[in-house]
Amino acid sequence: MRPKLGLYVVADGVGGLNAGEVASALTAHSMCNFFESTEQDDWPEKYRALFDLTLKPPAQRLSAAIRKANDDVYRTAHTRTAHQRMNSTVVAAHRPPGSTEIHIGHVGDSRCYRLRDGEIEVLTRDHSLRAQALLDHPTITRQALAGLSAHAITRALGSKESVEIDMLTTEALAGDIFLLCSDGINRMLEDEVILEVLQLSEDPQAVAQLLIDFANDAGGRDNSTALVIRFENR
Repeated sequence: MRPKLGLYVVADGVGGLNAGEVASALTAHSMCNFFESTEQDDWPEKYRALFDLTLKPPAQRLSAAIRKANDDVYRTAHTRTAHQRMNSTVVAAHRPPGSTEIHIGHVGDSRCYRLRDGEIEVLTRDHSLRAQALLDHPTITRQALAGLSAHAITRALGSKESVEIDMLTTEALAGDIFLLCSDGINRMLEDEVILEVLQLSEDPQAVAQLLIDFANDAGGRDNSTALVIRFENR
């Protein structure tokens, strides 16, 4: 979290031994360093994709930061034997200081939820084998879907030299709560439970810890990371 920069990042790494941990830490550090170094200046054109030109400047900056992180993870994974084949998901939010808009970028199956007026909505679409199967075959049976790996993702940082990023810009209203989380949260907790937990306290830190505790109590079969952003009524 870099509140002064308006940057919030959750990364969930994949890889043998400690390589997944390296990939996720590298993703977070790379993005934070990118935002700090581009606070006043522009960034190299190599991190600006053609699609980014359709985005607002703050969203372009977030997209570029994710591309820089992909470059860092990819190069490390292909130059260090201990880190071969490592990669990471990412979901990141950027709210420029003084702005009422929040920009969201994601790769993989880490999610962004929004709680507004008592209703919860998933703002991201999982880049996973199951999600892609549902998209391609809306009538697929539950049994066939269950036969697909629950952990197989179709996009990740570091798996390829270039990365496809989903970007979204939305208004952040007073009272909104945004949750960025790894799949260790939503695999263990139904959306209705996440909704209930988000409303248990007005303290974002306490709510994030509650989500992790609930996920662990439900089985905790994966690493759980939760980052909660609350927009005050003022």
